[in-house]
Amino acid sequence: MLSDLIPKLAEMAEDVSAFYPRPSLADPERCLRQSVYWGLGIPRQPLSGRAHIVFDDSSWGEELVRDWLRKSAYQIHSDQMAVPAPAPMKSGHIDGIITDLAGKDYLLEIKNISHFSFQDIWGGRRPIGYFNQMAIYLWGLQKIQPEITKGILLIKNKNQGQFLEFIVEYSAADDKLTILEMTKSTGETQSPNLSYPNITADAVKRFNLIQDYIDKKTLPKREYEQGEWRCFYCGWSEPCWKNYAEEFQALATEAELDGEIETLAGYYLETNMRQKNMEKEAVELKEKIKAILKDKNVREGRAGEYLIKNKLQVREGVDASLLPAEIRDQYKKITQFETLTIRKINK
Repeated sequence: MLSDLIPKLAEMAEDVSAFYPRPSLADPERCLRQSVYWGLGIPRQPLSGRAHIVFDDSSWGEELVRDWLRKSAYQIHSDQMAVPAPAPMKSGHIDGIITDLAGKDYLLEIKNISHFSFQDIWGGRRPIGYFNQMAIYLWGLQKIQPEITKGILLIKNKNQGQFLEFIVEYSAADDKLTILEMTKSTGETQSPNLSYPNITADAVKRFNLIQDYIDKKTLPKREYEQGEWRCFYCGWSEPCWKNYAEEFQALATEAELDGEIETLAGYYLETNMRQKNMEKEAVELKEKIKAILKDKNVREGRAGEYLIKNKLQVREGVDASLLPAEIRDQYKKITQFETLTIRKINK
């Protein structure tokens, strides 16, 4: 009664804001083409109710983290305070400022993310989009309070309650953000001393580039291959790939290619041939081993340091040929993909 009601209510509440340059969109890894579609006012595919609930959960999760911090000796204030940003960006709204026991102020940025995204960052990927956002906020804060040069990025795994913290410092003089320290909720601390120069200037260049595409009503090249997860979750995936078949057919043929691609093509053929030979050999070896097991009436056993098991598995499927044509066509799914073929020319 209620389980399907809430996602439907979430779908009805969708509110697509207009695109404008702002710190939260300064991620250099965000698809440029997506931003141009948004800026051109191209209608976005509506998000599912479930997606709305996931995003809303992230927002409320940030507030819960703030609530936990308020129970500590640290002081949090200036929640959602507007701070200036370098043109053409509009002002941004910070999560807050946190004051430590010595009275020192830090910018506080809280992110509440999925387990998979968290593990990606935990494993070593640096969230440059979050750092860009913090650099722009610190740029604006220093216009108001020059003494605030450091910020804390607190990332929560909303599935498992783990935390990851980055302490960063922004220098307005050379427009550089430096990661000073990274601490995991396990207690492990690292000092990466990794810097990002020209960080806000690069964000400004990116927004100016987006605006240039918007003004000219043109689109940048696609940054990702069709079927990637980014495209799967993108609201503009349908218009982006709609005419791809026609674009592909219009690409040049009979081209004379030279340089590195010739070497790569030759190496590809050699590697592909070795792989096919190894796969063929592996299949032959498996069949020999299975034949020995059957001859000995065995399905599991130990051979020296090896454990050998032969399993009987069942795979279910639908025989499409047995379905009426009208039903078959109704559920048919067409997927586009590219296939690369390389062959050596016979002289």
